[in-house]
Amino acid sequence: MQREKIHETVVVEGRDDERAVKQAVDAEVIVTHGYGIKESTFERIQWAEKSNGVIVFTDPDSAGEMIRKRINCRVKGCRNAFLSREEAYKKGDIGIENADIDSIQHALLHARARVGTSMTVFSMKDLIQNNLAGTPGSADNRERVGTLLRIGYGNVKQFLNRLNHYGISMSEFNSVLVSAGLDTAVGNSMKMSKKMEKNKEKQENKEKTSSPKSEKKNMFTRFIHWVAEGSRREAEKGALCSS
Repeated sequence: MQREKIHETVVVEGRDDERAVKQAVDAEVIVTHGYGIKESTFERIQWAEKSNGVIVFTDPDSAGEMIRKRINCRVKGCRNAFLSREEAYKKGDIGIENADIDSIQHALLHARARVGTSMTVFSMKDLIQNNLAGTPGSADNRERVGTLLRIGYGNVKQFLNRLNHYGISMSEFNSVLVSAGLDTAVGNSMKMSKKMEKNKEKQENKEKTSSPKSEKKNMFTRFIHWVAEGSRREAEKGALCSS
């Protein structure tokens, strides 16, 4: 199989990850050797980012996420590649070295750049409405959506931050929900929005009917009915007296 050429330098955690990456793509690789990254390694990553760019490619677990965060904090402008936990899992172990060549190639070719100034496009409400938080199975749903968006798995807070930091649009998000089989959530969200609009319209109409002008008209109508009822009773009373 022909290896894809990656122009950026790929940063991984260990030697086994390095071997797996080099089997899948033609790229320069820097190994951090775990969380305890040496200053000389940071300097290499910084130099690589200025020269040809860097892709941070760590394991989809808590340790890998901590290493990714350290690198992104120290070296600005890095792109980030993600594997799903399923792609990186083998015999109870999670790591890049367990992934097949196609998964590694796809992850690296779809690496995402962190936007300079993140825009808050997504809120917790979006996650809850689309069954990505606060419901049974929401963790599995985030796994599926994160895999399709290539932002990886994360807890609710991490997932929300990635949606906003990697420049994902609402249309892309909704499209992926459909691909992940969560389009019913999108439909429910739209139904809820329409229901709220309908309720708002009803409330506005109700307020219009209870305006001062309408209230005055209603009072006049009640007065006419009262006068008519009084006249009817007087007529009945006069008829009884004459008989």
